[in-house]
Amino acid sequence: MANAHPDERQIYEQIEKDQIKVPLMIWDLIYHYIGDDITAITHIAASYFKYNEPIEIPSAKKIVEHTQKIRATMDKILHPEKIEDSEAIEDLEKLKSDDMKLHPIIKELFTHYLGNDVYGINMIACFHLDPLGPEPIPVENTQKILDKTRTMKQFLDRLSKATNQEVGANLKKI
Repeated sequence: MANAHPDERQIYEQIEKDQIKVPLMIWDLIYHYIGDDITAITHIAASYFKYNEPIEIPSAKKIVEHTQKIRATMDKILHPEKIEDSEAIEDLEKLKSDDMKLHPIIKELFTHYLGNDVYGINMIACFHLDPLGPEPIPVENTQKILDKTRTMKQFLDRLSKATNQEVGANLKKI
C-alpha cells in the first residue's frame, strides 16, 4: 500500500479550507471505470485468499488487465489533453474543458495513492506472470494486493469527505 503522503494532513486541510472540489463527472468516471476495476481486482484476490490458495495464472492475467484499465482511465483524467477524438467514450471529450480540470493538489493525491497502488498491484502480478516461467501469485502477495485495493478505497473515501462531496455511498460498492 502506498505510504502516507508526507504532507497529507496539510493537503487535506487545504482542500477543506479552500473548498477544492472534484468535478462530479470525474467522480462518475472514477466509480464507473476505476471503481469497477478495483472491485474486480478485490473479488479475484479475495476469492483465492478466502481459501488460502494462490491466485491462478488466468486470474492473475485478469488482475493485470484491470490494472491496465485503471491506469488508462487515470491517464485520461489526469491528462485530458491526451484524449483522442476517436475514443469510444464520448464523455471523455468533456474532460478537455477547463471546468473539468483537476486541481493540482488533487492530481498529486491521485498520482500518489491510486497511481502507486495500481503500479504495486501490477508489479506483483507481472512478477509472477514472467513469460519464462509464469506461476500462481502466492497467498502472502494476494494479501498485499488486497491491502492495496483497500488503501485505494480509503483514499477515495477520504477525498470525498475532504471535498465535502456526498459521494461516499457509491464507494461502498468498491
